[in-house]
Amino acid sequence: MKTKARHILTSIILLASTTPVISQDTLMTQQFEMNNCIQIYHIEGKRIVRTKSDLDSLVRQDMSKNKCNKQLQQIDLVHYSILGINLNSGWCKTPLGLEFITTKNDMDKKYTLTVSYQAPIGTCRARSSYNLWVKVPAIPNGYKVEFIVNPKEPTQ
Repeated sequence: MKTKARHILTSIILLASTTPVISQDTLMTQQFEMNNCIQIYHIEGKRIVRTKSDLDSLVRQDMSKNKCNKQLQQIDLVHYSILGINLNSGWCKTPLGLEFITTKNDMDKKYTLTVSYQAPIGTCRARSSYNLWVKVPAIPNGYKVEFIVNPKEPTQ
């Protein structure tokens, strides 16, 4: 009886040690000031900048182009990528309680940017969208990016 129990226990330990663990790494995520050099509109909603070519294709094409190119050339796109999302939050500017986190899942080959903020009780009449830009460690080739927005219920 003890031998059978020991065999079952050994099988369970072996199974547990060989079962892959799905893990997500939390990545250093810093807010990045784009200074209106790249616009994100409601229809498009999201931007991913991995390369200089991506950056060049997105920079505004008006009188501010040269100023923007000079400012944005300092981005180290070898070590970092830039993620942008338009938040139609209802706030006039930066949403109250804005928080964001980026995770990396190697098994799914995916980065996930999760954004939360306090939902307003009313809506700003002037401008209720906000472009959030964040700098994250460079996104490896073959990885996709998911954007999740979770407004929190307003507090009275």
